[in-house]
Amino acid sequence: DNPTERLATIVANNNKTTSSSRILTLDDWFYFHYPKHADQGCGFGCTISGLLVQSSQWLRTLQQACQEEFGLGQRSQFIPHISMVYAPEDRGSFLQAYTQEQQRKRTFLQKPMQAKYLSIWSTKGQLQDWYRIATVSI
Repeated sequence: DNPTERLATIVANNNKTTSSSRILTLDDWFYFHYPKHADQGCGFGCTISGLLVQSSQWLRTLQQACQEEFGLGQRSQFIPHISMVYAPEDRGSFLQAYTQEQQRKRTFLQKPMQAKYLSIWSTKGQLQDWYRIATVSI
């Protein structure tokens, strides 16, 4: 029961059934404070900076298949994104200022990105407890 093989199967099946491009269009930078008590105690206890990705049929189908296979993504809303930085909550002011600077510069927003890999991560516990479950080429 190899998670990488399971993920590779999901990606292969999705690529056969979804003709959407693997090009990711980036909307903007985001900053998010996600305390431990959020989402009924499921918050990460950190601050996050990243890039919002425009949703597509390809991404929605992948997310649904991964959720069904791995039981991941139990939050109520699917928000495609690329997390660039996870930081402890006490570094929130610095990370928020950094994110605002990236928004001003429009870093990475000038052109779409080609997706090369898909990773599934366990985010249980503290940041140092997180681990990659599987990564596959797409």
